[in-house]
Amino acid sequence: MTFCFNVFLLNEFLNGQCYNYRGATCVNDDDYTEEGRIKHRCDTGCSTPEAPENGFIRNEKPCYDVGEEAEAVCFSGYHRLGYQFFRCLPDKTWLQQTIECQLLACDKPSVSTAVRMTPFKIQYDVGDNIQLSCPEGYSLTGSETYKCGDKFSWIPPILSSLDCKKVLIPSLGELLHIKGNCSLGKKEVDSQCVCISPEEDCNTSSEDICILDVQSEQAVTNSSCHYLAEKCRNDEQVHFIHNKPCRDDTRLTWAIERANLSANSRRKEPCGYDVCYDWERCAEEGLHCTCLLPSQCAKSEEHVYCIQYGSGNRRRTSTLCVFGALKCANTKAILLHPGKCVS
Repeated sequence: MTFCFNVFLLNEFLNGQCYNYRGATCVNDDDYTEEGRIKHRCDTGCSTPEAPENGFIRNEKPCYDVGEEAEAVCFSGYHRLGYQFFRCLPDKTWLQQTIECQLLACDKPSVSTAVRMTPFKIQYDVGDNIQLSCPEGYSLTGSETYKCGDKFSWIPPILSSLDCKKVLIPSLGELLHIKGNCSLGKKEVDSQCVCISPEEDCNTSSEDICILDVQSEQAVTNSSCHYLAEKCRNDEQVHFIHNKPCRDDTRLTWAIERANLSANSRRKEPCGYDVCYDWERCAEEGLHCTCLLPSQCAKSEEHVYCIQYGSGNRRRTSTLCVFGALKCANTKAILLHPGKCVS
């Protein structure tokens, strides 16, 4: 009879075909001893030696002569560690060294049920990568990415079971008063207000917010603490867009236009993580800016601009407040030049 061997399955040879799966190899009954087979009692020499776990004796036979050798072989998918040959001694015992058949794969890491693992498999081949993550509001106790190394262990090493821990996020009020009574994004050092340091002051997790990176013109999700540190050091390079991580529907075009207009705004009112400009007011709860209607803008003859707006491409002399309010309302409008429109 012929048998098929696999890391996980033992399948019979049926209808002249060996039905095998990944990593399966077939050996005949001259190469393999069935589990539970009764060993022969040999008058001289040695009976069949014990095969290593996950292995078998090649060309196995009931009895071996004194001085004869038997060879241990590992199943497909396993790697041999140690010397594979056994020698039969006159006292009917085998002279053998330590031999082990080691699986050519990394076992699934030990993780809690809260950890999401991608891809999920029982065992992983050398070179396979896994990504681990936690639900929102939780952080992983280890690295987020691991690789199955050529020594069949994870890189970096996984020393203990991985879990998700609740993230304690400081509130906006707590960030307002980091080490003193300075404004948001600053701390008190020797009676002076200085910018907070990402390395020193942002060790604990803070809530994620969506910001505009002016140089790349991209919406980026960043921690609020790191954003405040960067905003304090380089005010014009990052701009707040909205609370929580960036989304597919984040208004990136308006965020870029708003950042460009902000340079000419006479009004810059801190409002939570944001700064409100001429065409905006800080909401009652003091956490975000809301746009005015064009009719709510104060009339002024100073700091005016010539704009073109509407489907008819009409021109009018306008303030930055009116122009910003139109753009915020998603109305078609173009700023043509500073100063009044010339008829």
